[in-house]
Amino acid sequence: LGQSGALLYYEFGPSAPATLQPDSQAGALAVADVTANGGVPDSAAGYSAGSGGQSVSANGWNGSTNFWQLAITIQPGLTLQITGVYFATRSSATGPTNWSLAYSADGYGSSLAGGGLRTNATFEAATATVATVAATNTLSVRLYGSGAASAAGTWRLDDLTVQGVIAVDPAANL
Repeated sequence: LGQSGALLYYEFGPSAPATLQPDSQAGALAVADVTANGGVPDSAAGYSAGSGGQSVSANGWNGSTNFWQLAITIQPGLTLQITGVYFATRSSATGPTNWSLAYSADGYGSSLAGGGLRTNATFEAATATVATVAATNTLSVRLYGSGAASAAGTWRLDDLTVQGVIAVDPAANL
């Protein structure tokens, strides 16, 4: 058993409300709904250059602890290695100006990747290529947003892809 490439893909559905489960996923994974700041995100118009349809949207990005979250569980006896996260992003004029990617294995203590966000209400592609993040059980990945000028500022995500590798855990076969 082994699989590499796009392990999860979220289009967020063709119509409202947005679908919070992936449109495609590797069979060895179980995934909780995408959340925004621990709650259910809103639906909004999607990335027209990508899948179209719906995106997910949330506000309240004026702090430094606000995040989108994916909780991914791998089947026993296997390892999950995340190598990249790719997404379409749109920030309103008063929305977040920066993003960073962190994960639960280190208590979200270090940023794996990050970048700036344009606050022009136009979708653009973003890439988070990371050194391998590995897990043998549940791993949560958070995409933090910060620097919003107002709590009312919005951030939308669409066409979210998690790239990586699923392999047999050598420690499980001892």
